[in-house]
Amino acid sequence: MAIPARTIILTAFLYWTFLINAQDVLTNNIIKDFEELRIKLNIPGVSFAVIKDSRIIISKSLGYDDMILQTPLTDSTPINVASITKTFTAYVIGKLHKEGKVSFSDFTSDFQIELGPKVKVEHLLSHTSLGEPGSQYYYNNSRYNKLDTVMYQSTGRLFASHMAEKIVQKIPLKNTFPNPYDTSDFRIFSGESSSPYINNIYTGYIHDSANVPVRSPIERAFAASAGLMSTAKDLVTYADFLMNDAEAKQIFSQLTEVRCSPEGKAFPYALGWFVEIIDSVKFVWHYGYMGTNSSLLIVVPEINLAFAILGNSNNLSRVYPLEEGTLLTSEAALLFVKYFVPILYNGALTNFTVSGRFAEQSVELENINRLLDYSEYRLRYYRGEGADTAYISRFRKNTAPGAIALLEADKNESKVAINFTIDSAMRVWFVSSAEEYFGELTDYGYCTDSGGNLVWTAREGTTLPAGGNEKNLYAVSEFVLLTPGIYTLHFITDDSHSPEFWSSLPPDDLFWGIYVVQDQK
Repeated sequence: MAIPARTIILTAFLYWTFLINAQDVLTNNIIKDFEELRIKLNIPGVSFAVIKDSRIIISKSLGYDDMILQTPLTDSTPINVASITKTFTAYVIGKLHKEGKVSFSDFTSDFQIELGPKVKVEHLLSHTSLGEPGSQYYYNNSRYNKLDTVMYQSTGRLFASHMAEKIVQKIPLKNTFPNPYDTSDFRIFSGESSSPYINNIYTGYIHDSANVPVRSPIERAFAASAGLMSTAKDLVTYADFLMNDAEAKQIFSQLTEVRCSPEGKAFPYALGWFVEIIDSVKFVWHYGYMGTNSSLLIVVPEINLAFAILGNSNNLSRVYPLEEGTLLTSEAALLFVKYFVPILYNGALTNFTVSGRFAEQSVELENINRLLDYSEYRLRYYRGEGADTAYISRFRKNTAPGAIALLEADKNESKVAINFTIDSAMRVWFVSSAEEYFGELTDYGYCTDSGGNLVWTAREGTTLPAGGNEKNLYAVSEFVLLTPGIYTLHFITDDSHSPEFWSSLPPDDLFWGIYVVQDQK
């Protein structure tokens, strides 16, 4: 049973009274856990901070900015926050909306953006502009970048200028600015040369095929979707502004209202932010990563609390399926909750340990365990360790007991086939895994007879959810009468998302293929 939000807030207040008085006792444990996570993910350096009631109660940097020179990462070292930039863009659009210069319901065509007649500004902000606008969530950076054009067409000023005035200078933020390698946007933002800033930003690392960090040139672009430089302290200060400045709080509240599909299903993304209700508490958050950086920002408005963590490689984010809108798949998020929102799930999350699992039996904790197992599977893949057989054996189910024929695909970009024989006429069902991309099946199965004629294809089937990511489907046939003869099952995969590497959450039973079962009636 979920704990009432009011009870959580009261308990959190009592906890925070204790925590602030006992902070020195807990600090070492917090630092130890985050250092263990940094080492597990093989990130050269991480920096994190927590703010509560406008007071930064912890700010710490661990590891190195430059591994060769053994230069430590510091709390004032700006790191690319990647897609957390989107939240700054959303705030600027929200401010312009409040001023009457832009409306969320304006059509993008009003700003000379040709994406179709029905696409609105709110669809760009919520990643629901593809397909039938407003009907389906699909994260899209290139479309989000069109919001800079919305700003320019409505005000004659670009995003960098608005961000400087409406956020960075207003708060103010000490170490937040556009990517200094993007010299035109940087000059619009500051009016200064970017050279001194380039000398002070982070050193970036990518991970090789064995997951070893290797120094690499950092990304050099800035746009509405990504490219802002900041620090963990600045990010939580920004979050505090959103929660406590009177005007900003109103805008932030509007941006983070839960949005739904026409059928009433809640999307994971609002306007520029992920929004998730966890045990009755509203978490507003965003993550980011590019080749040489990763980030996570969490805001808990009900208890005036925020957390930020940055890393100078991308493993802080790419390992976890955060794109699914599942905050507690991130071990950094779980550590934050463990120490700073301990009341969730009756305190069960306070038992979290890096690389550990929850022993308590509940649907919520079992789901977190499953997400952590999937994240471990991704980390093993990035380490070059191949398929995680323990993960596969734990969750693989007997999909088709008594199947007449069964064909599984285990690779991307493959086309596989097997023959099967029918000795006497019978009615059968065909069941095929299917990956859907806006109504088109990119992975699917089909059946042909001995003459090569199509007997059935998943493209003609009724589709049902297969669990995991929403693109995982089962395509199920109507009854098909097979006469005696030889038939062939086929299955096609595209360039991503198969048992070779599940690029997003896999189907619940981990099956990917097609099978035939006899109708027993």
